[in-house]
Amino acid sequence: MFSNDTEIFKANMDAWLQGVRPAWVNLTHEEIRRLNAPYGSDESPLRIAKDLPQETLHGSLILQHALLVLRRIAASDGVKLTPKGNLNRKFVAEMLDAFSWERYNKERILSVCKVVNEEDLFPLHLIHILLKLTKLVRKYKGSLRISSSGKQILQAEAHGLLQGLLFETLISQFNLAYLDRAELEHFIQPQIQQILLLIGRSADGWITPIRLMRQTVMPIPELFDMRHDLSDYMFAAQVTQPLVWFGVLEQRQMGANDDAFGRNTEIRKMPLFEQMIDFMAFRKAL
Repeated sequence: MFSNDTEIFKANMDAWLQGVRPAWVNLTHEEIRRLNAPYGSDESPLRIAKDLPQETLHGSLILQHALLVLRRIAASDGVKLTPKGNLNRKFVAEMLDAFSWERYNKERILSVCKVVNEEDLFPLHLIHILLKLTKLVRKYKGSLRISSSGKQILQAEAHGLLQGLLFETLISQFNLAYLDRAELEHFIQPQIQQILLLIGRSADGWITPIRLMRQTVMPIPELFDMRHDLSDYMFAAQVTQPLVWFGVLEQRQMGANDDAFGRNTEIRKMPLFEQMIDFMAFRKAL
């Protein structure tokens, strides 16, 4: 029975790879073990830079807009939260006017939403979650206020620190599966360090997200139990889209259709990728 299951999985994996040779076949068992260690542990080979100069970070939409949100919160006595803990509609409307985010511009959102809530302006929703997880903001008497750590970052203009904190929080504390709601939480997240390492080795030139996924992600049996193959959607939502937002990947449109999941795009590394995502300790140790 076990042998039969293994053969079925191998057949499914071969079909899923579509002839692409995955980069992870070149990793040793010891390398994979360390890449699967919790981020921040002694075993983990990944270090996220938190001291990069401001001029290297101009491509990070997340950083630019997190600074905007922090400054608006700091300038007030607190932003009123809804009973569910979301930002109130007045503040969301202010951010909708202030945000400069191609896929989430005011015209597009208002064309589908009569009333704009926090989750409708999803980059704001993500930034809100990350700022809470990093403890740069805090809830106090029904309002969201900037914390002492948040004030220190603004006062010191520590943009590199903020970028690094937000990124490491995304990959280590945030539930990446929340970005696609496909309910396969243990597909991307457990191997995110391995995926980042292999993107660094595979995306020097332009490459389609689907091909990059097949090169960097190990499929799991549960993936083939799904009614529809959503792996490209999950990879785009959990990996390539956030990396583009953090300015470490560049994306270009290849077709006329504006596809939300990157099916009509190509991506490649930006210089910031290797400046911020550091596997030097990994290469030296093995």
